[in-house]
Amino acid sequence: IHTHTHTYTHIHTHTHTPNREDKINDIFLTWVQQANITMFETDGPFGGTPCSSHNHTHHWDLEDSIYWQNRLQGEFFMKLKDYNIFFNAPDWYFHYGTNKIGMGYDEDQYSLPRWQDLTISRQGMYDDTFHFIPTQGWMQVPLVDYHGGGAAA
Repeated sequence: IHTHTHTYTHIHTHTHTPNREDKINDIFLTWVQQANITMFETDGPFGGTPCSSHNHTHHWDLEDSIYWQNRLQGEFFMKLKDYNIFFNAPDWYFHYGTNKIGMGYDEDQYSLPRWQDLTISRQGMYDDTFHFIPTQGWMQVPLVDYHGGGAAA
């Protein structure tokens, strides 16, 4: 109970948000404008991984790291939308403007023998059509060994 109380108190004692300036985002968005980029593919915004660092500029500690990762990722996606950029993301960021999400996509199955992988992928894509219209999705079919599995994959 003491640890929980301390954590709760610690979170609410911050009087300002973490630093939201990001030099890499600024450089990227400048490049997008100068190169007239109209489509962008993101892979791996994985905002669900906690970070316990106390010296990162984008969050305070373990308790708020996932929140800020998701929020900053969403703000980045909204900037892309402001620039009228079409973009895909492998996670659920539709509320921030993503255009597509993976369907029938599970990297762990790619190490299965090819026919098992294809069968599971097709079933996954079909199942996903109960949650999305097909044009909301993108799919992947590896043509070479992916995550192991050897020759059978």
